Amino acid sequence: MVAVLQKNVLSETVYRQKKVSPIFNVLIFFFFLLLIFDPADSIFRLKIPAFFLLIGYAVYKNVRLENTPLKVVCLFLLLAFYAFFIGFFSQGDGYSFSFALSKLMSCLYVTILFVFIGIKTDYLKLFAYALFLLCITIIVLFLYAFVLNYTIDTLYLFGNTHSSFTINRRIYGFIVFPSIYFHASPFLILALCYFAYRFMAKKTFKNLSILVISFVAQFLTGSRNNIIFSVVGLITVLFIYSKFKKRNGVFLFVISAALFTMLSNTIFEMFNMSDESNSLKVSTVFEYFDFFIKYPATFFFGQGFGGLISSPARAEIVPITELSYLDIIRWFGIFGGIFMLYVMLYPFIFAYKKKIKSLNWLLISYGIFLIMITLNPFFFNSVGITFFALVFSALLKEERNKLNSGSMIILQKDD
Repeated sequence: MVAVLQKNVLSETVYRQKKVSPIFNVLIFFFFLLLIFDPADSIFRLKIPAFFLLIGYAVYKNVRLENTPLKVVCLFLLLAFYAFFIGFFSQGDGYSFSFALSKLMSCLYVTILFVFIGIKTDYLKLFAYALFLLCITIIVLFLYAFVLNYTIDTLYLFGNTHSSFTINRRIYGFIVFPSIYFHASPFLILALCYFAYRFMAKKTFKNLSILVISFVAQFLTGSRNNIIFSVVGLITVLFIYSKFKKRNGVFLFVISAALFTMLSNTIFEMFNMSDESNSLKVSTVFEYFDFFIKYPATFFFGQGFGGLISSPARAEIVPITELSYLDIIRWFGIFGGIFMLYVMLYPFIFAYKKKIKSLNWLLISYGIFLIMITLNPFFFNSVGITFFALVFSALLKEERNKLNSGSMIILQKDD
């Protein structure tokens, strides 16, 4: 009886993993490139068509919907539509319908989760190498900007016009350098952790070179988030996958302490409150405090997508700030915000319940990403939602692989 049940589970699991043609791999890689290099869909205008093409392919392949991801996706979309409609019907002063619609459309990207779990291919590898192309692009543009001494007006205008990237000059203490910041740069943490894991699994010159390039590109973005958390992510992955944890832990600690000592002035400059970006974030916290006192109903039930909050520091009213978790409360309310946080954290809950330890590097990158969005609005866009879908789908597929392995063992014993 047990063998029959396990055989049914095994056959059902195999059925759900649809085989894929090489053309699909090209399409998914192209989709990732569009997310990374054209997140606003302003350059090629192919991101949305590519997304619907992938969904259509999954429907054509008759991909079945499993209960766990279906419940998570439904809860996420329910919250997204709640925020859209409460914003639409309340329509406070300066309500932005275009912003609300763009956020709702971004949330729909969560449905690509069914493509990732229903069609068999290595999405994490494809996404990591798409991000690696971004790393190479950042380094090339950095060298170009450095050689031309910032005389890159045309390139700067192109990147800003299409909301793809910006080129600026960063000053941290005595360090001055041109920064090449792509709007998809926060997601480089996944590539860094992936290639660190690959290097620890197989220490070759090729894997080391790819890892170094991924690490250097993080610094050249000029972003505090990327610079600080690239170091944290790299050290954490190297330590976790190290065979000699005590010895290597001491070594990594000494190296980290030495770097911190050497660059202490630069690090303190990053958090200097006289810095415009830092002072803006701090002032936004106090603005939110005043906002929720003035509008308690918004605190409890949300303002919805498209609602605005005044920003005296910017001398304007804005639909989104750099403080993602406070934005979540403003959009969904404290109760809806708790449910949204539950969805965002569910990959960790799922991994803990299913005792999945083989993807620790992925959970590290996702955990760092969730910390990064504390001070930057990275989650509620097409790339952020796709990142969530990638992480969750990888955990689901790993659990499925464990189930397959257990089924095979039981069947062999029964024979």
